[in-house]
Amino acid sequence: MSKLKKYFILSVDTEPDDSTWSELGHGPWPSENLKGLGKFADRMRGLNILPTYLVSHSIAESALFENIIKQDLANNACEIGAHFHPADTPPFSKGKSTDNILKVETNLLEEKFSTLHSLLVSRFGPITSYRSGAWAIDSRVTALLKRFNYLVDSSVTPGISWRYNGRPSYLEAPRSAYPLGDGNPSMAGQKSQKNLWEIPVSIFSSYSLAGSLLGNLLGDFLTMPLASRKSIPANIIRILRPQAPKWLRPAFKKMPQLESVAMDLEKSGANYLHVMCHSSELWPGTSPFCKTETDVAELHSRLDGICRFALGRGYIPITLSNYAKILET
Repeated sequence: MSKLKKYFILSVDTEPDDSTWSELGHGPWPSENLKGLGKFADRMRGLNILPTYLVSHSIAESALFENIIKQDLANNACEIGAHFHPADTPPFSKGKSTDNILKVETNLLEEKFSTLHSLLVSRFGPITSYRSGAWAIDSRVTALLKRFNYLVDSSVTPGISWRYNGRPSYLEAPRSAYPLGDGNPSMAGQKSQKNLWEIPVSIFSSYSLAGSLLGNLLGDFLTMPLASRKSIPANIIRILRPQAPKWLRPAFKKMPQLESVAMDLEKSGANYLHVMCHSSELWPGTSPFCKTETDVAELHSRLDGICRFALGRGYIPITLSNYAKILET
């Protein structure tokens, strides 16, 4: 792989409107946010950006979604991947169901995953990229991805712990792409002839807590994501802890901050920028980050801005799976 080339990846978690899913049992839920996806697709097409849509089960069933992306898909101007939310994927248990992958019993997890994968393949053709709902992956999911011949996972958030949310810690994960082994998804496996690549979203931290005494004692506290939390305790944590890892996420970073994170990543040697958003952020009132039309307009402005910034610095637009294929060379 040429060190002179730099790549720009834009992935979209394409899922129902943001809700407290654990209180609603199981889906499907409203997907009003798809009304905003067409405008997004038009803007990305105009910039020659190649989005990777990571799609949940109920969205995969949507005729509206298929109509929005079918031309781009036919023109190889986007990619469809899998976005696994267990509570949005049949078969459903009676009563309430968990959306935390780590808490789903293995046989049911495998059945749900197979259901999602089969639906996506039947609607959109081969599926080789993946992200877990809520950034939760374990060795069972990794094994399923390998069994179904996926090329890419993008569920790991390097340098961040979700343990206070009942999900994994990724404090030890490399910041750039790496081959996944069969064990801890935070640890790089041995490169082989056929790899499952972890291609994390772009997150920069000026320090590493991996393996340190401070990390062992306070890593979960120091890196816990707080972007959507507006409570007094969350504000106190923001004041007490040093600067948390910085995401390349337009939903909660303004353009100067996005440019700063991108430059920090580039200076650190990263050869790709991986921006992500949720489909629910593209329509007012369906995401906690974009409650009004003004919020959505600002998000579009930031998305346009970081795309133009990357293009201006010579980054080449690419989908997740196509970047994985480059890593193989």
